[in-house]
Amino acid sequence: MLPTSVVHSLPVNIDADGVTLEPPEEFVTAGGSSNDSGNVHTAHFRGRKLRGEVFPMPADSEVLVVQGDDLHSLEEVPSVLRVADGPMAKFMIWNTDAPNDVSEKLQSALIWSKLNASLPR
Repeated sequence: MLPTSVVHSLPVNIDADGVTLEPPEEFVTAGGSSNDSGNVHTAHFRGRKLRGEVFPMPADSEVLVVQGDDLHSLEEVPSVLRVADGPMAKFMIWNTDAPNDVSEKLQSALIWSKLNASLPR
């Protein structure tokens, strides 16, 4: 189990040796917050401006971070998956400086999972 952490979903592929990769502290604090609630941030990563938004996770949810070696491959060879779970303080979704729809997709997935759980078996 991992310690409580902040999970960053970046629009890049970072090849790392371990389960965790800590972005530099300056990554988040450089841009600061761009709204009163503190949920939208700006930062620069490898020279590109990014816009980050805190995704509001439901209190009763659990997070699993799954990484696969080649999830988009059409080969029938099984992919190697790495899974990390643990308490999460915050989930930041980063994209280019334009607003994105990743959080909308996650909200829809959460709604469908609640709907599925409420259906009789």
